[in-house]
Amino acid sequence: MQKTRIFTSRAYYWVLAATAIIPILYVYGKWNPDFLYVLSNGLPPVLALPAVIFAFMALLKLGKTGDERALPIWLGYASGISFWFLGEFTWAVYSILLGVPIPYPSIADAFWLVGYPCFLIALSLQSWPFRAALSPRQITAGLVSMSVLTIGVLAILLPPIVLETEELLTKAVSLAYPLLDVLLLVVTIPVFTLFKEGTLWRPSLFVMVGIILTLIADTLFSWTILQGIYYNGHPLELFYHWSYLAFTLGFYLKLKETRI
Repeated sequence: MQKTRIFTSRAYYWVLAATAIIPILYVYGKWNPDFLYVLSNGLPPVLALPAVIFAFMALLKLGKTGDERALPIWLGYASGISFWFLGEFTWAVYSILLGVPIPYPSIADAFWLVGYPCFLIALSLQSWPFRAALSPRQITAGLVSMSVLTIGVLAILLPPIVLETEELLTKAVSLAYPLLDVLLLVVTIPVFTLFKEGTLWRPSLFVMVGIILTLIADTLFSWTILQGIYYNGHPLELFYHWSYLAFTLGFYLKLKETRI
């Protein structure tokens, strides 16, 4: 037990250190464009891979416990983060190996978009047995939050969608990402609320943080793409990097808190 606590404490320090170091690397990259290009496109799959590993390790560990209810939930999480990793890996192959600076839309987007239903299924399965515990106030707050976030996303993205001359596919994909993020977040908040007293509190917290950071990143990315001002090494990419660190920590905590 003591060793587990030590490893968990170290995990927080490692994630905190990475969170601080990555922006420093971006600042250095301003004076080294080649380095920044590789960092921008190569770092996301590197950061996403540990989240995939920990999610599947947690899934395997749960399999040994015989917890049949938790298995499909964590299969959803593991599948979702795996598809997102494949999206990042495919983007990196396009940009670094094939020399396509901004492969958007591309096959990478297919992987990312497929990951959303996996996350949504996992979150829904996790919260469904406890739906009766949600008060009318919490349900109302969730619906209001979803409405406000959706209106905010549309207010940011609809003007460039209407005014810019991007292809219809680019506009559709650019709008789909943040709206799917909003849907994930609205489902995640009740899960976090339901488990705030139990062992799932911390894993749920960092999954929620990861989704919030992804929402911010996707909204900014879509807006800059539609405006034609996105470039490799844009500061908005930090939100993607930090989101993968949050997912990694959340899945790691789930792994450590699962007892065989």
